[in-house]
Order: sequence, then C-alpha cells, then structure tokens
Amino acid sequence: MLEGSMKEQYRVLDDYCKQLLHHNSGSTFIIKSSIVNDNKLFERVYICLKDCKDGFKACRPLIGLDGCFLKGYCKGLLLAVVGIDANNDMFLIAYVICEKENTDTWNWFFKLLKEDLEVIDTRRYTLIRDRQKGLENALGSLFDGAEIRFCVRHLHANFKKEFPSLLLKQKLWACAKATTLEDFKRRMAEMKEVKENAYDWLMKKAPTEWSKSHFRFHVNGDMLLNNLCESSTLPYWMQGTSPS
Repeated sequence: MLEGSMKEQYRVLDDYCKQLLHHNSGSTFIIKSSIVNDNKLFERVYICLKDCKDGFKACRPLIGLDGCFLKGYCKGLLLAVVGIDANNDMFLIAYVICEKENTDTWNWFFKLLKEDLEVIDTRRYTLIRDRQKGLENALGSLFDGAEIRFCVRHLHANFKKEFPSLLLKQKLWACAKATTLEDFKRRMAEMKEVKENAYDWLMKKAPTEWSKSHFRFHVNGDMLLNNLCESSTLPYWMQGTSPS
C-alpha cells in the first residue's frame, strides 16, 4: 500500500528524473518513449549521475559492459557500464533500462556515454565484455581502437561444451592468468600435451582478448571476469519496463 502499483509508478518517471536532476545538477537523465493508440509507452531510460561522471576521471580507463534480464512484474533489460576505482572497488558509471539488448540499444547507450565521459581518444580505453553480437557491433563503430577483453568465464562456458574436463579447465585458466609471454607459451604447451584439439580451439582465440600476458600495459588492471557488471542494483520500482 505504501509503495503503490509498480505499473502506476512509471507514470511519474518524468517527475522522478526531474527530481534527480534538481538534486544532482549536471547529471544526465534521458527517457525515450513512443505513442501507441494515444497511450504513452515507456521504452528506455538512461541515467548517469554527475558524481559518477566526475568520479570516473580518477578511475582507470577500464570499463566493464554487460546486460541482464529483469524478471520482476515488468520485463526488459538492464545494461550497465562499470569501472574500477583506485581501491579496486566497483564504480558504477551509467545504466540503461531498455526493451531489448541489440545493436540499436547499445549504440544509443554508447553515444550518450561518450558525451558524458567526454571521450576523445577511444584507444586509451580497455573494455571487457561477453560476446553479445549487438554489443560487438556497437563497440566497433563507437569505440574503434579500444582494447577489447573477453570474460574468461564466458570463454570457458563455450570451451567446456566441447572439452568438459576439469583438468582442461585448470589449464585454460592457467593460460589466462599467465603474466609473461614465456609463461603463456609454456602453459599452452601443457594444454597441447593434454589434448591437442583443445589447444587448437584456444589458439583460434586472440590471446590479447583473454590472457594477462598479452594485455596492454597502460591499463593497470588484470580483470579476467565481467561479473562486476552483474552486481549492479536498482530501486525496486525499476525492475523492468512497463507502459508509462
């Protein structure tokens, strides 16, 4: 009774964003909606607080990207970009609630994000993600030249479909955690000795995308997982999309 209907709360989404902007001057709140049968339907909302914009300037140029389904009363997706601060803690930069995860939604997200973060040279950034196709297409057009890393957990999820061995899993992670080129070559040779087909499968993946030994030196971070994005939380009323 105190919270009211979740569906009805979408009717005051505009007022909510105005209040956020009033109390957080310099923040960015953008709502996209459409008119269907004379009804205003909510599609997307982008939120980036001013303190998050300013705070990211003191973070490493490392950004985690991911999306997850919202399974409450309303449906939709949460797309989030998260950085790592000087204490190695998660630093939420911005997030979007949208109708689906595809090239269009990620493009919309990235264009707004680049403006908020005042990104000029995309080559100085490192982005860690999974292999979602829409995300890949958007990054190629808007973050050209940035270092791309893939989540090793997602890499192993595909790897184990063909090679469901605990020993091979350990060998894969040893290759991913190698910090020098010589160590990487040695670990890969060990993988080859155990199962050559698994070695061949892994050799088709660019090591610059998943092994510490090949990461660029200008980003002081050795992240191999992208699960920090999935830790993002939202107010209860935003657990999905609904007509506004």
